[in-house]
Amino acid sequence: MTESRLRGGIAVAVLASCTAMVAVTPSTATTPSSATKPDSATVRTALPSSIGLTAVSVAPGTSKAWAVGNASDGEDTLTGTILRDTGTGWATVGYPAPAGQAVFSDVTTGSPKASWVIGNVQNDRKGTDKPIVLHSTGGRFTGQSLPGPANAILISASASSPTNAWIVANTAGRRPTPRAYRLTAGKWRAMPLPPLARTRRVVSVSTSGSHNTWVLAPGHNGGRSVMLHWNGQRWAKSRLPDPPARDFELAIATSGPHNAWVVGFTAGRPAVPLSWHWNGRRWTRTNTPNQAGIMLFDVATYGHNAVAVGFSDSGAAVMRYASGKWRIDTADQHGDGPALASVAASSRFQIAVGENFNGTKLEPLIEIRDGSHWRRAAV
Repeated sequence: MTESRLRGGIAVAVLASCTAMVAVTPSTATTPSSATKPDSATVRTALPSSIGLTAVSVAPGTSKAWAVGNASDGEDTLTGTILRDTGTGWATVGYPAPAGQAVFSDVTTGSPKASWVIGNVQNDRKGTDKPIVLHSTGGRFTGQSLPGPANAILISASASSPTNAWIVANTAGRRPTPRAYRLTAGKWRAMPLPPLARTRRVVSVSTSGSHNTWVLAPGHNGGRSVMLHWNGQRWAKSRLPDPPARDFELAIATSGPHNAWVVGFTAGRPAVPLSWHWNGRRWTRTNTPNQAGIMLFDVATYGHNAVAVGFSDSGAAVMRYASGKWRIDTADQHGDGPALASVAASSRFQIAVGENFNGTKLEPLIEIRDGSHWRRAAV
């Protein structure tokens, strides 16, 4: 993945998962602190001229989607942007102005009136990169507080309802500490994780209900990835079988206690797509299409099916699992190096977002599959 093809949005979403460090300057702060509290002013702009999208989410039972991304000024500055599907097009949505530049890593929706956007604020007034959590009940976004520490880099969020939502993070620095937060009685509370090796990080969380939440902690230096499962009362550990050498597992998705998926890719040249499935008892590595050069960045599951997206030597990559087999789909792509970073899905509607580099700037890329074909949506 070259800099020219993975600049603003996907560089945050994907490279952050590989290294558990989003594109922000690590903070050395260690004292507990709440998340950044946005100011009263509102960030509301037209769609930036150069932007990549990092994440997408669809409200359960609907086809209404939210997406987040980061606009690039061509240098090192990124500015978080929120997009909403209005039914007739995509519109930017304002949010409370933080004391610094917000960089967004994920968005999740628990219902049409319960959405969260997470990320970090670059260079706030105290010189740190504090976490930021924004919440919408269908109208404007407001800030929510997280328990400390102040140097938590927010990576992934997942919600299944207005009252069941999770966030995972890693503290910044050479020896990051994994963190998890759960929405409880309307407030975010820290959820202690089982012991993990110091070099381990968490990169993805997915929940389908209060008794079924998965957290992915990828392996390190050839070690097997650890899967953490919350059943509503306690954590349980499991490991992915048959990991190849130098593999990256980046995303997990679950739709119920008997269905979860993990995807990633090998780090060799060319890359090879990887996937594993949970059937309620054990993880099994599943066969992927024998096509080298595909890197899978995200996965969504609906019923017994799944869809995974990423990047390949020929551009955006889409794979669908149906009838017990992974197949390659063809995305509606144009331009120089389109790539997809995130996907959300239901039985009748799948949507993926990412970016396209047209030679001079980033363009937001939104692909929608509402039948048998993917089509590029106008933004």
